[in-house]
Amino acid sequence: MSPARDPLALFKGCLLTTVALTIVLFFFRLYLARAVVIWFGGISFILVFLKKELLRLAFKSGLQTQYRRRFILVGTGDETPRCGR
Repeated sequence: MSPARDPLALFKGCLLTTVALTIVLFFFRLYLARAVVIWFGGISFILVFLKKELLRLAFKSGLQTQYRRRFILVGTGDETPRCGR
C-alpha cells in the first residue's frame, strides 16, 4: 500500500471500529456520552498514525540495520543463490 493511501485506510478502519463500538453499546444498553466514542475513534487514529510515521522515519534514517533479519544459508553451492534472493 502506498504511503499516500495509508491514512485513508487507517481512517476507514478507525471509523468502522467507532461505528461498531456504537452499535455494541446500543445493543447492550450501555449509555456513554457520544463524545467518548467519537474521541476514542479520533485518538486511536492519531496515535496509530503517529506510530506508523515515527517507525517510517526511524527506518528511513538508517535504524533498519539493527532490525534486519539475518539468515545462515546451508547447502550446496548451486542451492544457496536460489534461497538468497
